[in-house]
Amino acid sequence: MDLLTLFLTGCLQATPGANLPEPYFTNQKSFQIPIELKLDPAQQKQIEQLLLYVSTDKGKTWLEAAVASVQQQAFPFFAPHDGEYWFSLVMVDRNRRREPADVAAAPPELIVVVDTKKPVVRILRLEHERQGVLVEWEVSDEYPDLNTLKIEKKQGDNAAWEPVSSVTPSLRGRTLVAADVRQPLALRIQVQDLAGNVGVVTRELAPSSVLTPAPNSESESLRPIMPTSNKSGAPSTAAYEPPPFPAAVSSESGTVARPGDVVPGVIASSDAPARPRSTAAPLEQVASPPSAPQPAGPVMPAVQYVNSLRFDLDYEIARVGPSGVGTVELWVTRDDGRTWQRLGEDPDRRPPFPVELQEEGVYGFKLIVRNKAGLGRGIPQPGESPDVRVEVDVTPPQAKLYAPEADPRKKDTLTLVWEVIDRNLATRPIAIKWAERPEGPWQVIASDLPNTGRYLWKLPQEIPYRVYLRLEAQDQAGNISVAETPQPVLVDLQEPDARILGVVVPARRP
Repeated sequence: MDLLTLFLTGCLQATPGANLPEPYFTNQKSFQIPIELKLDPAQQKQIEQLLLYVSTDKGKTWLEAAVASVQQQAFPFFAPHDGEYWFSLVMVDRNRRREPADVAAAPPELIVVVDTKKPVVRILRLEHERQGVLVEWEVSDEYPDLNTLKIEKKQGDNAAWEPVSSVTPSLRGRTLVAADVRQPLALRIQVQDLAGNVGVVTRELAPSSVLTPAPNSESESLRPIMPTSNKSGAPSTAAYEPPPFPAAVSSESGTVARPGDVVPGVIASSDAPARPRSTAAPLEQVASPPSAPQPAGPVMPAVQYVNSLRFDLDYEIARVGPSGVGTVELWVTRDDGRTWQRLGEDPDRRPPFPVELQEEGVYGFKLIVRNKAGLGRGIPQPGESPDVRVEVDVTPPQAKLYAPEADPRKKDTLTLVWEVIDRNLATRPIAIKWAERPEGPWQVIASDLPNTGRYLWKLPQEIPYRVYLRLEAQDQAGNISVAETPQPVLVDLQEPDARILGVVVPARRP
């Protein structure tokens, strides 16, 4: 529970028209607001109670949030959601008179901005240049503190993170990082917002002897990405990169005996709504030469895909002693074990372990079990591999269906053309269907197709000359995107051809 250092101050005179106080930013939803009454003892005896009023629409409406006595030192408050909260104090005397009489007539005494969301940091470009490595980044946040932006690099297995100098703080920028292109490079960008949330992203670049020419101007754009759309029609030209894990949680330290093995698994939930997303192929990285040394790392389990931000982790606990199970903690990593955060504790200490996340991305999980005597394995250490890796992907592929093309070699064949983009497409994700009416029924043209973008459709004999077409694309998490033609398309694309066979002279009548 955070204790705000700003005070609600009680006084006998309201000051309408005064300037608004500077907002206080916090990343905690539960906090206390200390009370400081600027009254002499005789005046305080006349006060029966103190009322805390809150407004979430910048003073348009006010609601009573808490009641306190004169002896109470603070108001407890819980913010149900992120946003800007205005607070005012109303004093009620023994005659039930209120000061101020109208809370809306006086300016707020305290403004608190609750912001629990981490800044989203994306590395848009990471490429070898002749002078080093070019990095381009983008920061998305409502209240960023760009003075905290820092870029760090690391080369070598045992190397420490080194700050990159001469970085101009900006929401979107680029800089050239001095680096040895013959060695693998790890790059980390970190920034805080005004509430103290920390956003961080880490990317690795393999060593290479192949260099790309340096950009000739600061206005050079990123690689073009073809805009596409899904059924919702939402266009996008930006590549998707999973944002970092939400709020950091303080961790414990120490290594103790291990009471049992924990074997977790993923039980997916289907109650999360799907959102449209536009994605592009990952940014290219320069290939490593055959002789380049590869950094060693822990063996990672295969990734399991889920299409919900809420799911369960199934687990079992072995070798439980007489004291029984004391705690079951879940730890999470967003960088394949380099760093770990405590996600929470299973309250009933029985499987499954419910998990609720805030963002898409790849997560690694490890369970830590302790008995009631406090014995158990230590918390995950940097470099330790997770037990389970899960990629949360709640966004369907981006699909676009084009008009069919006639096959000049075959009169009864059409070429169906489409475009599907997703970072986690299934191996054979495409199904194509046709219908005479927009509501169906839909007839399958082909299914389990690879995402080649083209398919030769031999028209059936009994088919209307205009039909509706539908494309369905599925990713590995089970998200399905549908693209349909809004109007029936012409499938009879063959132009009639005629030639004169000869002259027919009518027979003469006798």
